[in-house]
Order: sequence, then structure tokens, then C-alpha cells
Amino acid sequence: MVYFDLRGCIFNMFWGDGVLKKLMIFLLFLSVFNINALTSFVQGANLGVDTSIKVYDYADLFSDSEEASLSDQANDILERQNIDIAIVTTDDVGRKSSIQYADDFYDYNDFGYGSRKSGLLLLINMQDREVWISTAGEAMGLFNNSSIVRIIDEMYDYLDDDDYYSAGVRFLSSADEHISSERVKQLPFKEKYSKGRMALFSAGIALVVSSITIGIMYFLHRLSFSPVPNANIYSKDGGFKLFRRNDQFINTHTSRTPIPKERDSGGSGGGTSIHRSSSGTSHGGGGRKF
Repeated sequence: MVYFDLRGCIFNMFWGDGVLKKLMIFLLFLSVFNINALTSFVQGANLGVDTSIKVYDYADLFSDSEEASLSDQANDILERQNIDIAIVTTDDVGRKSSIQYADDFYDYNDFGYGSRKSGLLLLINMQDREVWISTAGEAMGLFNNSSIVRIIDEMYDYLDDDDYYSAGVRFLSSADEHISSERVKQLPFKEKYSKGRMALFSAGIALVVSSITIGIMYFLHRLSFSPVPNANIYSKDGGFKLFRRNDQFINTHTSRTPIPKERDSGGSGGGTSIHRSSSGTSHGGGGRKF
């Protein structure tokens, strides 16, 4: 009978002669550590998805036709706006928060347009009943905290009523309109307005100014022909009478009420909250429970 000395084998593996053997064991443990670290980063996120689909309904909230409709809308936005956009639903985020899951799904599946990886992702987290919008690249500058809050406000009633398709449609349309609006604001004045619009704008200003001027002139003209008042208009039925009046100061009281300070809005102002994901990529975003 052959006996296998496991303890002796392990001892010789670590402490036996041979530098090469020890180096191989060190590299083996280093590889296992790196695999575990990567697994902890992406745990709960689906990897290797087809980024052209744009809608990933792991929580089964949409019908097939609804998925196709949302996907077409998202690809249309990408083509026109050069901003990637995706929708993810899940009922299992593992040990991740909504922020971590959304950022990792975006980063490790290589979403984003251009070298800046510009885009945004909507996560509907059914495990925690939470919605989160993650932004990256140019989208971080286009969507600040207040604009993200506004878009979620527009979606909220649909989410609360479990009408997830309408919530997705609202997200895509609101994001599309906001991108267009923000880019117009960033244009130089001459590029914002066409020659026709500027002509109409100038004509409108001229009309308002001329109307005010004519109104003032008409008022002054009427005033110059008004009758001059004299003392007789103050007397009626035999004139006026004076009575003696005596006022006495008795007391005074002052009441003071402090004005309460305005509460902090908790990050919903006009700025953009930036954080780094597990991949080291910068992201903006915001969300809430529903």
C-alpha cells in the first residue's frame, strides 16, 4: 500500500530546494489574488454584452416589442447626438450598490462614444427598488445634479405605477431633449440664432421701445391740457371746518420672529457630483428609491 504524505509535499513545495519552484508558487498565488480581485469588482454585473442592443432587461420588465422599441430609440439618440445611452434592469445586483452596478456595467462592457467614452446608463434595480442614472465623458458636463433629478422626477410616477416601459420612454426622450438644449446653450451667440430669428428679435425690441415712447409722449400731451386746480375745489357746501384733535402716546410693542435657515438640498443643486468607479473611470450620476 502506498501512502501519500500531503504535509511533507506541502512542506517541500514551500521550503524545499529550488528557487524556480518558489517563484512558480508565488506567481500562482498572485494570479489567484488578481482573479479574486477582478471578480469582486465585477460581481453582479453581466459582462460581454452586445453594446448595440442598448436595452438589457434582466428583471424581465419589458415585452419583446417594448425592448425593440426602446433599443431603436437609444440607437437613434446615439447616431444623432454622439452620446451612448443604455437601459439596464436587474433584480440581482449581488453585493453591489446601484451606483457600483451601473458604473461597472458601463465600464466593463465598454460602453461610450469616442475617446472620452461619453454616454449615460439608466439602471432600474428591482432588488432594492431603486433607480440610478450613471453618466460618463461629455455626458457628465451635459447632465448636472439638478437635470438628473428633473429627469427622474419625470419618470417617477411611471416607476411607482410599475409602468417601466413608459419610464424608459420618458428617460430617453428627456435625455435627448436635454442634450440638444445644453449644446445650444454652449454655442456662440451668432451660431445660436439664424439671421431670420435675429431680424425678428430686433424688430420685436424696436416695436416695444417705440410703443413705450409713444405712450409716454401721449401721457405728457394729455397732462399739459389738464385744468389747473385752485382752492375752490377743496370747499363744498360752505367750505370746510376744523376740529380740535389731541393724540396721546400710550405704549409700544415689538414682536420678533427668527427666519428659519434654508435646508441643504443634499446634492440636488446645479453642480455635478463626480466619483470614480472600480475601473478608475470618472462618473457622474444620481438616483433614488421608488
